[in-house]
Amino acid sequence: MNAAAVLSFLWNAALINLGKMKLTPFYVLVSLLSLSSAVVRYDNYTLYKIFPKSSDELKVLQNLQRSKEYKLDFWRDPYRVGIPISVLVSPEEKYNFENIISRSNVEFQVLNSNIQEQIDEESRLNRLRSIQQGNLTWDRYYDLEHDRMWRKTRSDYGTGCKGTDANRNWGYKWNELGATNNPCDRLYAGPSAFSEIETKSLSEYMSKVANEILLYISFHSYGQYILLPYGHTRDHLDNYDGAITT
Repeated sequence: MNAAAVLSFLWNAALINLGKMKLTPFYVLVSLLSLSSAVVRYDNYTLYKIFPKSSDELKVLQNLQRSKEYKLDFWRDPYRVGIPISVLVSPEEKYNFENIISRSNVEFQVLNSNIQEQIDEESRLNRLRSIQQGNLTWDRYYDLEHDRMWRKTRSDYGTGCKGTDANRNWGYKWNELGATNNPCDRLYAGPSAFSEIETKSLSEYMSKVANEILLYISFHSYGQYILLPYGHTRDHLDNYDGAITT
């Protein structure tokens, strides 16, 4: 049952029992809205940096990422030996996670033992800036979404899980690598290429002004990297050397 169905059920049940509960419809509505708008918190979630040094260690991480038993948030796909990987782990999964990677002799480092503290500090600083500037800032956007780690769109396809990873919704080599068909996964590529109004609108606009575009830069909130095409292969662009030195 999705959130909308739950709220509808609770609302109807509250109205049926309104006389017994001695509550006004307004009070019930406010209570239900408060329930639906609860902010997602990450208290005691641990952020790890992991260093796979062999193909066997890499396979351990890949199996963990694909596992349905563990709900781990991989901030970077484990795809190559020697490339550090960041993983966010809930307190409920922490013991099992550390046990598995320790048994496999995978080197790891704890970057943050309570990611919520960093989120709270960031929100506090952003609120101070927004009060001074009086503009719609990123902290207000995330307050609306109730989840600081939210990275998908807000489309609803009736699966009980909202959103599509817009980065993986573009048409070129859609859903071929590093994405999933699971609507509840953060890497969900959507039901089809350009299914999201965000990617579709931007793609159509860029096509209209393609001859006027000299450089296209996309800023992301995670990591300090310069990423160049392609994402589906390790092959470089024809002008890779020139692009990387520009």
